[in-house]
Amino acid sequence: GPNAGGKSVTMKAVGLMQLMVQAGLPVPVNEISEFGIFTQIFTDIGDSQSLEDDLSTYSSRLELAKNMVLLADSNSLMLIDEFGSGTDPQIGGAIAEAILEALHNKKVHAVVTTHYANLKIFAHKTTGMINASMFFDRLQLKPTYELKVGRPGSSYAFEIAEKIGLPKDIMKYVERRLGKTDKAVDQMLIELQEEKKQTEEHLKALEQKQKMLDALMKNYEQLQKDLERQRKQIKLDATRQQQELTALQNRELENVIREIREEQNLERAKLMAEQAKEKKRQLELVAESLNNEVATLDLGLQSTKLGVEAAPEWRVGDTAMLRTSRGLAVIESVNKQDAVVTVGGLRVNVKLRDLLPTDETVAMAKPKYKTDLVEKAAAFQPELDIRGVVPSDAVRLVENFVDNALVSGISQLRIVHGKGSGVMRNVVKTTLKDYKNMLQFHHPEPNEGGDGVTVVHIK
Repeated sequence: GPNAGGKSVTMKAVGLMQLMVQAGLPVPVNEISEFGIFTQIFTDIGDSQSLEDDLSTYSSRLELAKNMVLLADSNSLMLIDEFGSGTDPQIGGAIAEAILEALHNKKVHAVVTTHYANLKIFAHKTTGMINASMFFDRLQLKPTYELKVGRPGSSYAFEIAEKIGLPKDIMKYVERRLGKTDKAVDQMLIELQEEKKQTEEHLKALEQKQKMLDALMKNYEQLQKDLERQRKQIKLDATRQQQELTALQNRELENVIREIREEQNLERAKLMAEQAKEKKRQLELVAESLNNEVATLDLGLQSTKLGVEAAPEWRVGDTAMLRTSRGLAVIESVNKQDAVVTVGGLRVNVKLRDLLPTDETVAMAKPKYKTDLVEKAAAFQPELDIRGVVPSDAVRLVENFVDNALVSGISQLRIVHGKGSGVMRNVVKTTLKDYKNMLQFHHPEPNEGGDGVTVVHIK
């Protein structure tokens, strides 16, 4: 990385925290961090030149490097700052690379800072070594002191020199003298660093969106399950209510007949008949309310799949469902947040938020188990397309499709599920097998859909 970019500070921080850990002191790191324990820690930081020992900067560093190579082992940690500097770059870089290879063969752990391109390339090509760099904001020409692991960085020497304000004629001379290859490599490193930063930011944004999407999907699936469970429970209650209604009618009819036979009391028989009619009417009202609740839950399931819809614009004459009683009402007038509606011959004031949209009309407000089979058969479409549907929803759609066909007397059906990986084809096959001897199914010729379509013949 760049000069004054934080390389040496980062390396010293590593060494300092390692010593703190081995001294039993707490360290300021992430809770998932891991440390090793080293029997030796070597450092080559700063200038050890000495007139007394007849050592220049470079010779003193070579003396240190020699001792490291001789004494270090796999339980050693080595911190080397500006490795290979102090002499001719080509020779110094080659010697530094040779020393690094020797240390690597001894499985020494090390943190090394350098500006030499050959060491960057050596680390990139050697298993067990990895490049890292201190990030530099090229637009503001300032270091950010962020460590980026995985790619080598540029020294930004040219950019820093320009920022300091070296005369333009000097900078032009540097540009002419700088080899095209060196400049191209340096530029490539800069561009790679910028691209890596942009990629990481984009990836971070995508991960955040994925987390939000996962949470929304989880809420959606739970809501759908809850609505489906309520829908099935209400259908079950409506069925039981109808069974009770039928049983009651039979019992009351038997009582009336028995009264007429045993007592020859016509007035008593009429009274019992009126009472039976009233009970029947009450039960029908309850069953009608339950069926309206099922219709509302169906609407809720549909809106859950399609997303939140805008509030409806109510007009005079529209049919709406009351949120509280689930009864059907006709809108007589609308005024901002309120409306006047007619329910069962009575005019009442309600809030618009208490009205739900419905496809039914007041004339159709009757129990669903009285549906005209002729009308149902006429409206039935013998083809179902489930491409793009999740498997759990596909099972329900296929079951409803076949059930309606059986009721409507349709003899041949087409289910379009697509080819893909075969998941939807297997879902359809498994669902149809539950009908046992009631139907047969097969795939048509390729020109009619092939494996992407299942043709059903109802016996």
